[in-house]
Amino acid sequence: QSTLTARETRLNLDFHKPSALGEIRAFAEGDFAGSGNAFRLRHAYGQIGGFLAGQTWTTFADTSTHPYTLDLEGADSTIWRRQAMLRYTGQLAPRWTWAIAIEEPGTSISNAAGVTGADRSDLPDIPGFIRYQAPTGSVQLAGIVRQLRFDGDGADAGINDTSTGYGAALTFTRSLFGGDVLSGQFVYGDGIANYIQALTGQGVDAVLTPEGTVEALTVASAMLAYTHRWSPTLRSVLAASTSTVDDAPGLPGSAVERLDDVHLNLLWSPFKAFEVGAEAMWGERTDQNGQDGDATRIQVSAKYYLD
Repeated sequence: QSTLTARETRLNLDFHKPSALGEIRAFAEGDFAGSGNAFRLRHAYGQIGGFLAGQTWTTFADTSTHPYTLDLEGADSTIWRRQAMLRYTGQLAPRWTWAIAIEEPGTSISNAAGVTGADRSDLPDIPGFIRYQAPTGSVQLAGIVRQLRFDGDGADAGINDTSTGYGAALTFTRSLFGGDVLSGQFVYGDGIANYIQALTGQGVDAVLTPEGTVEALTVASAMLAYTHRWSPTLRSVLAASTSTVDDAPGLPGSAVERLDDVHLNLLWSPFKAFEVGAEAMWGERTDQNGQDGDATRIQVSAKYYLD
């Protein structure tokens, strides 16, 4: 199967202005990766000093560790979610920052067989982090607490239960010799699958058990990436990641149990405004019932920067 597309094209507006309360920034960005190449919103937020309001990357994520892949989705196990929020970022000490936010909730629960209803959240998700940034790299520890709720409807209107989701993410970057960079991410928690790239919308935040209770599912993921510079204009990225989801009573056998993927590319930037590259990707999925499948893909991309 072959596909040619320009839907990853992005447009953004970025405004900066000084004020007595600190720098004021307004940023908006969209691309054409919506259904049928429709324009979709990626980011739209304003900042004054340490306060941010709008939509951008979740506070639970550390985007500095995301490997540079030609594949728009990136490594499957990364925390890869943009949502509306109100966030404050502060300075603890030189090189140390912290942040806390309230963010839009989005729960994905697998229903018990034959039960109808909807996932709900009375409360916003609450993520935060503490980060150390040095000239040679960074380390960040993030955490999140969230509500998982299911409301039955129709004949199942009496089914109404909640559970608590929580998790932690440890991320790092490290500059090495010759401009090389090593980065990594390790995530563990209950009821946080929706924050992991390949598990979003898979119904594995939690499961509604046959007894009518919501049980948060334990997930774990890991990602390592290495960027090597062959020359000032030529570089490669090798990234590998894995994610697992624990079983629980009522979880369908077709639900995902494990995902593995590898990306390897070669990128050439002869000048700042242009980049071309090729990337090989491999991925495998295993379901709770033991069924599995894998796929391999080659992607070639050209990118033009218009400043």
